[in-house]
Order: sequence, then C-alpha cells, then structure tokens
Amino acid sequence: MPFVVREDLLHTTRGIHDWRLEQGYAYAPASKFVYYADGTVNHWAKMERPGVYIVNGHVAAMTFASINVEKDQDKGNDQNGSKVIVVPFDGAALDRDLQAPATGQKP
Repeated sequence: MPFVVREDLLHTTRGIHDWRLEQGYAYAPASKFVYYADGTVNHWAKMERPGVYIVNGHVAAMTFASINVEKDQDKGNDQNGSKVIVVPFDGAALDRDLQAPATGQKP
C-alpha cells in the first residue's frame, strides 16, 4: 500500500485552549486541494497557519504559509522555500448556499 501523507485537523472553540483532534483529516497535500477556475492546480507539501481575508462580511480569500517540499528537504540556495499563498474564495456564494433549504436546491 502506498504511503499517504495527510494533515490532521485540530479544533478549539476557545481560540487558545482545549484543542481537540477531530476525526478525519484537514486535507491531503497530494490531492487537488488548491485549484483555480482556469484549471491551474497547486500542490503543496505543507499548508499551515491559515488566515481569512473578509470583504463586506464574506470570506474573499484564504492565506496559507506553504512549502513545496517537506521541511527537511528544503536546502539553502535551491528553488524550494516557504511562501505565503492567497487562495480566492467565494464566501458570498457559500453563505447563500448555507442559507438554502435542506432540499439541496439553490435558493
């Protein structure tokens, strides 16, 4: 069986204390996790420290500290390194969909 890398999901309702490991996982870096409307797909070995950019009360983008290789493979003077990436997000559409009736139909 191939080795599958995945990132676990921790959650807290208190912001700093009482972190819990949730069932399942946050994302699998080898999957098509970050993709854009034009078909571009980004693969990142690590995506950490998420941030949320909000416009008019809706999420407009997510930011992540990312690196394209495992941290121990990042050497000086190579093409690898950590970056902050910005992933556009249609929070207005998500908010609309969350308000839709449970029938699965769009409002």
